Amino acid sequence: MDKETTFRDAIRDYGDKLYRICCCHVPDAEERKDAYQETLVHIWKGLEGFRQGARISSWAYRIAVNTCLDHLRNTGRRKRLLGTRLDANEKDPLEGIPADPPPARDERIGKLYACIEKLPPVERTIISLYVEDLSGAEIAEITGLSEANVRVRVHRAKARLKSLMNGEDDGDR
Repeated sequence: MDKETTFRDAIRDYGDKLYRICCCHVPDAEERKDAYQETLVHIWKGLEGFRQGARISSWAYRIAVNTCLDHLRNTGRRKRLLGTRLDANEKDPLEGIPADPPPARDERIGKLYACIEKLPPVERTIISLYVEDLSGAEIAEITGLSEANVRVRVHRAKARLKSLMNGEDDGDR
């Protein structure tokens, strides 16, 4: 298959999941669109070096996660360069901003995205992949963690999300 066909097929098959991964990591709607576009550009550029024996889905999800994390770091740097430095006692402006989820069929889905946003970055990454029905092996491949560690972190993240959803946890960890 040629590069363009492979790219088109990958976006058709995994584009929605890639966008939802961006939703779990990037709280601002406009920044999220930018992160998604950056993800697509990285996938396009990386297709030439893609190992044909590997799963394109895991490779694309890893690119989405890394692109979102890089995007958040760069956004923070940009804000500091523009003079919005934080005082020593002030929190990071991106921390705790509720996610603006994709159009929700249910109010609980919006609340779930807001709760996922309160998780630490690694747990956020793992749970965003878990809700996309990726196996423990696939999540381990994407994150570089062992399958056992992924299982433990999924269990912890689910417990924390349950507490957050029930209002038992304020998310300040």
